[in-house]
Amino acid sequence: MQGTVKYTSSQVSSGYSYSDVLRLLNRIPDNTHRAILLGKDAMLGRYDALVAWGAHELIDDPMVNPSKGSWWFGHINYDAHTAWTGQNARHQPVIGFERFAFFSPRFVLAFRQGSVYLHCLEEDECEAKQWWLSLQSNNAHEFTNDSYFHLTYASSKSDYLDVAQSLIKHLHRGDIYEVNYCQYVYGDAHLRPLNDFFRWMKKTEAPFSAYYQCGDNHLLSASPERFICKRSNKIFAQPIKGTTPRHHDPMLDKQRKAWLKQSEKERAENVMIVDLMRNDLSRLATRNSVNVEELFGVYSFSQVHQMISTISAELHSGVTFPDILRATFPMGSMTGAPKLSAMSLIDKYETHARELYSGSVGYIEPNGDFDFNVVIRSLMYNERQRFALAGVGSAITVLADPVKEYEECQWKLSTIKKVVEC
Repeated sequence: MQGTVKYTSSQVSSGYSYSDVLRLLNRIPDNTHRAILLGKDAMLGRYDALVAWGAHELIDDPMVNPSKGSWWFGHINYDAHTAWTGQNARHQPVIGFERFAFFSPRFVLAFRQGSVYLHCLEEDECEAKQWWLSLQSNNAHEFTNDSYFHLTYASSKSDYLDVAQSLIKHLHRGDIYEVNYCQYVYGDAHLRPLNDFFRWMKKTEAPFSAYYQCGDNHLLSASPERFICKRSNKIFAQPIKGTTPRHHDPMLDKQRKAWLKQSEKERAENVMIVDLMRNDLSRLATRNSVNVEELFGVYSFSQVHQMISTISAELHSGVTFPDILRATFPMGSMTGAPKLSAMSLIDKYETHARELYSGSVGYIEPNGDFDFNVVIRSLMYNERQRFALAGVGSAITVLADPVKEYEECQWKLSTIKKVVEC
């Protein structure tokens, strides 16, 4: 690790609309290290958008604590948990995201409260401002819509139903209380990753959306879910359990939202993960500081209603970022409960390594605050191999109807297909 670096910050623009943001960010030039985090939630979100470009320092070890004073952007693969759980992964990755990778960027654009701020290393200030000016003068990349994804299902409907029944037997035996079981689609693909992402975002606004590039690997994500967020000495988790599609008819849409709020199955799924996250956070928290700030909150997005709960805790002094990962990752909403037992069954029954799906992408600020999403509603793409992979899943409990769970997965998959259809 290098010593602490010093970033300088300047306001470079004021007054922008969402369409202005999309148009500007579609001009971000290619680089082996790029991140665009787009969307803001009402409770804890600090930025409307963040852009990180270029790298002056890299970390690939989840046990290394990122140095304060620097911005950090990066990802945590689902399989990164093997570094601290001791569990082995049965499947080999096919896309190739490293299990853990963070970069300290050369340039950061922060869109906040109607203004745009440019952050950079002091020695790069002149180059950073030229970079910003070039974004103003260049036209947005406009490609013809020639993207495609020739997808193949990794398992058939009958295979899915057979596995779901096997998992329900584990539930009845008491091996687990809940498990998030996922299925996968994969195949040859040709994407214009950044362009396709922004075309998708014009129709799908989600508060934790992300475009992320690490070498030849790209992530396009319209995630609605926060994994974990730190503000000063307080940490927040916001698991989603409970989903229903929006309806174009306002009356039927209102009924779906009311159904989600009262559903015994959805509430049972949600409260189990809330209890799991309370336990995870208690390993980091000061005495009696773990608090459920909201239980069974139902929030509406452009395509879905979601049941979201919020858990908070005050951190012990000296808690590091690796400590937080060891206590909380993978997130309970993507594993189940008890976590290690559910993860063991996930490895046994699923057909692929999850890779970055069910992992997280996010940022750490120079003061140590951070915000990370849950990588769902996402497509992973290897540009060199021209190969794509996507995962979709749902929670299996004793109340689950395997046919309805399968249908939920198909609906979630339909939202990902819009990457190449819109």
